[in-house]
Amino acid sequence: MENKFQLPNLLKVERNVISDIKSILEEENIKYSKYVFVVDENLINVYKDKIDFIINQLGEDNYIFCVTDNSIKEVSKLNEKVFNFKADLIIGFGGGRVLDICKYVSFMSRVKFISMPTALAHDGIASPIAVLKDKTGITNSCGCEPATAILIDLDIIKSSPLILKQSGVGDLISNIVALKDWKLAEKYNGERINDFAVMLSKSSIASIITREEMSLDDYKFLETLSYALIMSGVAMEIAGTSRPCSGSEHMISHSIDYILGGRAPHGIQVALGTIISLMLYKEDYSNIIDIYKRLEISLPKLTREEFLRVMDYAPETRKGRYTIFDTIDDKKVYENIYEELSHMGIF
Repeated sequence: MENKFQLPNLLKVERNVISDIKSILEEENIKYSKYVFVVDENLINVYKDKIDFIINQLGEDNYIFCVTDNSIKEVSKLNEKVFNFKADLIIGFGGGRVLDICKYVSFMSRVKFISMPTALAHDGIASPIAVLKDKTGITNSCGCEPATAILIDLDIIKSSPLILKQSGVGDLISNIVALKDWKLAEKYNGERINDFAVMLSKSSIASIITREEMSLDDYKFLETLSYALIMSGVAMEIAGTSRPCSGSEHMISHSIDYILGGRAPHGIQVALGTIISLMLYKEDYSNIIDIYKRLEISLPKLTREEFLRVMDYAPETRKGRYTIFDTIDDKKVYENIYEELSHMGIF
């Protein structure tokens, strides 16, 4: 079976990469006449000097679009602006909601997209998936294509909030469970596995958890985390599914969003889901807890009632995706897990 996939034409992970943005695009023959610069409304003042510098380099023939949320309505607004402005380039400067909106509009309009993340909160910086809210506020994962180019300025990443860097680690480590669920689906549900995608996902995990030195203020560690999250995104693009990086642990996070309105950044919630899913698998998770402690990752706390509601609804968040949840016959196991997590001091 033919498997077509698309990868970014350009990747730069360096300190102060924005200082060379014009020459970088010229060297890679990424041409444009008009561009829409997309930024989170909460970041436009935080990074005003850097945004002004980028625009001065790339030219004044642009339109600045401020994203307020990651809704389908916002997608429509940006798509209309790109069309009316006759832009041939979209530049996304911001976090997940900026990049997701840009990815999807780029996919719809066939206009080139340059991704410039301001944080490493999850693997969406390179994934072919846009997380968007529908008219009812429900979050959906929408297939699209990765960016034409990814430019990661490590100075910007280092200055980002600690919790967002911790979130990136949590999202990455969750691949451990996602791969177990995928393997389970192959065995019991006849699902086809892409070994190249598995290899990339495993490599991304190993690049982080095998490091002796871990510091979210260290440039080398942040560079490694950048490449690891990009590998995760590429794994999904090659697989044609989010399977290499999203399983039961993500379903737990989605359930927290739906039932409780969210309790922490996505990657932090997924970090909790990873521990819970490993407990369902009866797998050792002590090394994961150790990494969380080393990086001072605080997992969201749930009451007993909240936890049981979240676990009960989690399988409903991705119907048709076979995971460890499909092997659970007695939901009393959830009560036992809650007691164990409480005894550990997590809840």
